[in-house]
Amino acid sequence: MARVRLTTARRRAVTEVSDIFIDEFMNDANEVQLKLYLYLLRHSAGDEGLDISGMADALNFSERDIMRALKYWEKQKVLKVTLSGEGKKADTEALEGISLLDLSGVTVNQMTNGKEKKEDKAKVAEAAENREFSAAEINEFAENEDSRILITAAEMYFGRPVGTGELRSIMYMVKRLKMNPSLVDYLMQRSLERGIKKFSEMEKIASRWKEAGVSDVASARAFEASDGLLPDDREKAVCAQLGRKKNITQGELDAVRRWTVTFGFSDDIIAEACRRTVMNVEDHRFSYADSILNDWFHNGVRSMEDIEKLDELYKDRTASNKSTGANRPKNTQGRTQNRYKAKSREYDYDELEKKLMK
Repeated sequence: MARVRLTTARRRAVTEVSDIFIDEFMNDANEVQLKLYLYLLRHSAGDEGLDISGMADALNFSERDIMRALKYWEKQKVLKVTLSGEGKKADTEALEGISLLDLSGVTVNQMTNGKEKKEDKAKVAEAAENREFSAAEINEFAENEDSRILITAAEMYFGRPVGTGELRSIMYMVKRLKMNPSLVDYLMQRSLERGIKKFSEMEKIASRWKEAGVSDVASARAFEASDGLLPDDREKAVCAQLGRKKNITQGELDAVRRWTVTFGFSDDIIAEACRRTVMNVEDHRFSYADSILNDWFHNGVRSMEDIEKLDELYKDRTASNKSTGANRPKNTQGRTQNRYKAKSREYDYDELEKKLMK
């Protein structure tokens, strides 16, 4: 793995986070992006080389997470990524250098170039204030053929008749935000998949799409992908192992990202947890797998060998308890993951199911 040269516009004797970063950039960044930026600041005072693998290990994230965070900060003009001459895309092999930029200049440019954005937001806000429609307008909209199809789809998706308030929300998106019916239909589907059932929340999403220039389903998908709202190939593969090949909910996606990003587990460890889950339960699989991986994480598991050691430890402890006639301890913190391989009820599955049902 090639070493990456890290440079910065400013040199400091201590690690210092600018007020501009805290005021302008911090709130919109996720955990990976924040930790990476702080890590780069910490190492910017020296001339030591950095590599993607080392950054991933130090921050307990995957190399892909690091690359994704670098792309995010480059898009925000917080840093600049330099690629090798042969590199056609920002992958780990083509990455050659990272330059931290002076945030004061970035903010000035943003304020200078943000006038049109403020005007666009003002237009959206003005449209948001104008949600009132006359009875004649509502009747005309409801009688329109495209509108009837949209209303029928909404009733089918959410399993209830569309009320007047919900009809006004649909009209607001079509009439005020100028969204075509197919885009509104897609928004309703995606909202339902993410567990959003309130039309007021859909209006907020529609307004963000309007600000981002989303005009059709294709651009909506592209916006969701860039905003991290859609699962990538790795996340889809994990969900498929638990029986979810489509209509992945936001909660399920958050769980998978906790395993891959927060816990930093490799694919083989996650696959083993999924295998044990599928062997034991039909419902609440994501919660069940999450309990396994959470336990492994707090027991320091970083490889398949670590899992085997925990399994052996549990076997020895179980054999010892049986030989002495001692009751099995109720404290779940000390258990190892071999219990997830059992098919009988002697491992407190009743208690686990009660927790899952909650």
